[in-house]
Amino acid sequence: NGQAMNKEDILSSFQVYAQAIDRFNERKEEIVIKSRRINQDSKKLVYQVHRLTELQEDQVPAHLEQIQQDIQALQTLCSELNEILHRSGDPSDVWRFHFAYGGCLEEFNEAVALLCFARHDEIAVQEPPHGLPCPPAAFIGALSDATGEVRRWAANAAACGKHQEIQRACGALRNVRSLLSTLDLRGLSGPRYQKTLREKMDRIPQHLQWVEKLGYDIHLRGSERPIHLLMASMSDVSGAAGNDEDEEERRGSDVLGKRDVEGRGG
Repeated sequence: NGQAMNKEDILSSFQVYAQAIDRFNERKEEIVIKSRRINQDSKKLVYQVHRLTELQEDQVPAHLEQIQQDIQALQTLCSELNEILHRSGDPSDVWRFHFAYGGCLEEFNEAVALLCFARHDEIAVQEPPHGLPCPPAAFIGALSDATGEVRRWAANAAACGKHQEIQRACGALRNVRSLLSTLDLRGLSGPRYQKTLREKMDRIPQHLQWVEKLGYDIHLRGSERPIHLLMASMSDVSGAAGNDEDEEERRGSDVLGKRDVEGRGG
């Protein structure tokens, strides 16, 4: 009888563990679904901000109002995600599930940083109002990625004849380069994600050099070659750099996810 009771106790314990794992996986799936929605809508917001370069001056206020509505919708999604994370009442869940939602916060901050440049001539990220914790590494990653979007902004604006935007982009990129070049990444994240952050930051001078070359070609060679031919000659370089950035972003997300999973396992 004692052996039978011990066996029943063991089976009961495993059932408790199985239920806990099922609850964990259900919450993780719910968080992943919500974070994917935030990530997709943040990418759409980036596209909406880029459209400002194509609009006439009288169309900009209405478009900015639509962008603000999209930001409010994203903040609502982030608040819903925050409620899911705090549902159990365990504060550690916020960081336990960070591998599942950290990427969407970085994408959201990148879109906000690009909008800040479009409206205020500077690339800046702010403390999110939705209550979700955002570690310094995510802010740095978003700021670095936003410089690539500013490069695209300059290219789109130049193609639309708004050459003054190139000078704005150069000034903002120089400020971010000066700011991030003084940072010490040690202690912000794991060694492998530090490497990913460093690679992101190393691309900032490349973006600045590309925009400066664009301005040089337009102002000094524009009289020799039509603007559309200059833009066509640089589009291949821009597209290749963009593909490298997308691949780097996916690799960085994988590294961050693996690092957190290994941390929980340890």
